[in-house]
Amino acid sequence: MRITSPIFDAFLKCATKCHLRSLGETGSGNEYAEWVRGQDESYQREAVRRLEEAVPETERVVAPPTNENLKVAQWRLVTDLLAQTPDMGADSPVSESRPNEETHEISGPRPKQEQLLQLLRDHKSLTPREIWDALAVSKQGTLDLLRPLIQAGLVKRIGTQKTGHYILA
Repeated sequence: MRITSPIFDAFLKCATKCHLRSLGETGSGNEYAEWVRGQDESYQREAVRRLEEAVPETERVVAPPTNENLKVAQWRLVTDLLAQTPDMGADSPVSESRPNEETHEISGPRPKQEQLLQLLRDHKSLTPREIWDALAVSKQGTLDLLRPLIQAGLVKRIGTQKTGHYILA
């Protein structure tokens, strides 16, 4: 999977939206969202241009070769960087090298919605009580987790309000 700026931005807003974008799903064509995306791209291009003007040419590089060891690189600013691991890649429009800065790995529990989707994959069908017990969330928390998944068409409710259960769509 290749992590691009729009996918990372979607992740910050909603894990489900990020997942759908990473699969290539597109939105419904919201004109305002398209305008905002265009503005963001314009601001980003302008910011990159200003950064490139501020850093001497000997200390910056555009789209460095992927075989170069990034840990020992001597440049201070890089644009259009594609950083990859064997199973993942990330596009970065701009990166700045800061000496003596430690790198910290981001870790933590998976988002509850991903856990819920995995539970549904494993169990095929779950009642609301089974979901909130398994995820250790409240009844309202369960509904808040389910609502965007139902709206995105990933999860479907079967049965009545009293005896209903949820399945993967």
